[in-house]
Amino acid sequence: MFILFARTDIKADEFYKKIDEKLSEGIIPSTSAPTIGDAMELIEKLIDDGEDVVLISDMYLPKELIVKMLGKVSEKIAKLPLFLSSEYKVQKTTARLYFEVYNLLV
Repeated sequence: MFILFARTDIKADEFYKKIDEKLSEGIIPSTSAPTIGDAMELIEKLIDDGEDVVLISDMYLPKELIVKMLGKVSEKIAKLPLFLSSEYKVQKTTARLYFEVYNLLV
């Protein structure tokens, strides 16, 4: 699952600046590969900070099942907008899913 944080109009330099901020705050560990728990903490922190957060995935499981699985980990995260390739009949790898999400959010 790919997780996209922030506004729809974020630029690459803003994205990397946000990651650097989270590294310096100790939210993202810099000495090891992030874990699922680290990702969940970061997502919840972004939500708490008022950032716009959406989830984008190529998973072909039913949306209701994915939301249910997310809810077992975090109700906050389960309430986020979830965009699935299977719903839009496009792939993340072609970037068409990102354009679909962008067009829906602007």
